[in-house]
Amino acid sequence: MPLDCTPAEIAPDLSMPTLEGLSWLLRHKEAWPQGFEWDYGDCEHCAMGFACQLWDSVHFPCTYEMASIFDMSPRQAMDIFVWLRPGFEEHITPEHVAAAIDTHLARSA
Repeated sequence: MPLDCTPAEIAPDLSMPTLEGLSWLLRHKEAWPQGFEWDYGDCEHCAMGFACQLWDSVHFPCTYEMASIFDMSPRQAMDIFVWLRPGFEEHITPEHVAAAIDTHLARSA
């Protein structure tokens, strides 16, 4: 019997922090920690804070931590986690950040 899901629906390994895992999780709210509320303008409630709640090895919701954990430059981390649309933070959704992560991964491949 064939699987009834596409590869995008199958979760990557989420046991350790990866950009692939973070991107997938940002698109799947059913897998979010209970009580997590999204706010791109607040480090505790954006993708950086989300990563801290998901993985014990991610300690601080800051771009230098994200750069270190996800093996990217601080500038790349700023582009994804802080500067997506300056001045429009309240309109940035988890899906926007996931798309930025996917773009970064495609460029890095």
